[in-house]
Amino acid sequence: MNNCVAGVPQTCTPGTPATEICNNIDDDCNGAVDDNLGTTTCGVGACQRTVNNCAGGVTQTCTPGAPGTEACNNIDDDCDGAVDEGLGSTTCGVGACQRTVNNCVGGVTQTCTPGTPTTEICNNLDDDCDGAVDEGLGTITCGQVACQRSATACVNGVPGTCTPGTPTAEVCNNIDDDCDGVVDNNLGTTTCGVGACRRTVNNCSGGVPQTCSPGAPSPEVCNGIDDDCDGPIDEGFLDTDGDGLADCMDPDDDNDGILDAADNCPLVANPGQQDLDGDHIGDACDGDADGDTFNVTGTGTPIQTLASAEQRLQGTQTGTLASMQSSDNTYEAITEARINNVSLLDMRWTFTVPAGHLSVVYVEAYESVSTEGDNYQFSYSLNGTSFTNMFVVSKTADDNLSQYFALPPSTSGSITIRAQDTNRTSGKNLDTLFVDQIRVVTSDPADCNDRAASVNPAANEGPAGSATCSDLIDNNCDGRLDASDANCR
Repeated sequence: MNNCVAGVPQTCTPGTPATEICNNIDDDCNGAVDDNLGTTTCGVGACQRTVNNCAGGVTQTCTPGAPGTEACNNIDDDCDGAVDEGLGSTTCGVGACQRTVNNCVGGVTQTCTPGTPTTEICNNLDDDCDGAVDEGLGTITCGQVACQRSATACVNGVPGTCTPGTPTAEVCNNIDDDCDGVVDNNLGTTTCGVGACRRTVNNCSGGVPQTCSPGAPSPEVCNGIDDDCDGPIDEGFLDTDGDGLADCMDPDDDNDGILDAADNCPLVANPGQQDLDGDHIGDACDGDADGDTFNVTGTGTPIQTLASAEQRLQGTQTGTLASMQSSDNTYEAITEARINNVSLLDMRWTFTVPAGHLSVVYVEAYESVSTEGDNYQFSYSLNGTSFTNMFVVSKTADDNLSQYFALPPSTSGSITIRAQDTNRTSGKNLDTLFVDQIRVVTSDPADCNDRAASVNPAANEGPAGSATCSDLIDNNCDGRLDASDANCR
């Protein structure tokens, strides 16, 4: 303003400030033109723009930028208000390995990495990431044989259930019908035939029903088996105790309670096992229980031997060898001869005795009456030189009984029988010996008392006056007792 107007000094009075507007004027009088009129922003994202509301006193208009294609850069390139939207996602892998990632996160392009495969299990997932779900889990089996069933191990992610079949009665078909783990079992056996022909077959073999065929009979032998297949065992063979078990198989044939192996008389009952002679054969079955070599039963036929030759060494003789071959009261008479003024007699006969158990010399003879007490000693020799006395003939009449002497058992061969007078040192009378018969009988006679070893056919009784002539025992088993025995007279 002018400092002076009309001569009047002027006073400058400021105008009143007004609201600042865009007019390139400092309306609010603060010294700044168009200040604090602010800015205007328009658009979003990459399209967003901001302009001053006033420029050079001219009001400005905000025009958004042009949208672009959305890219992964953490910017809203298409200006729709969303950053990095619509860029999608990427999926990789299959099954349980499948992964999906946003293609862009925080403005950074992402990479898709599949998960790690695991072992396939029944869960309706492709655990091993091969594109198949629950594959390769196979089947499960239950039950046995005919009852065996199979089911899929996994169905829709759920473990499968296996139900065995129903067992049926076992039949012969090579199948385990009753499902017990054994094929064609408990079908039993069939037995046919008897004894050694008896056969037993399984009713089923290899799924084929079997037929039982008996074996072929064979001749019966004693073996505890019915060989001929007729029912009885060992028939026709000895069964001593009648217990139905043949002796060949019976451990105690006589049923006396002592087993045969220890029984000293296995076929005759003898529970006491008595064994008189100690020969380990029981008395009950020992033919010679007393051990005197003679059995209770004689054997064979006696053989009589007569003299085949004779020799008179001293004396005189009437009659011949034939005269004394039989008991017929026809005698061979030998009379003593006086030698050196002594009456002597020596007569010898030769016999050839066969082999046998016992040979007994029998002499039927008598003498003339002697006033000198002279009798006749009979003796025998096996070698013709050494003689053994047998008995003395002293009777003076023929009683038709033979005096006897049992030779040692089993004596055989050439034997010399000698008769000599008993008084060979004195006596002068010429006495005579009358011989009706001399014979040797060889036999295996029976023992009349098999419980006394001193009583047997080889015993020699006599002479008269000896104990054997008065013991009331028939010591030599000849049926003559004591005084009735020829040797005791």
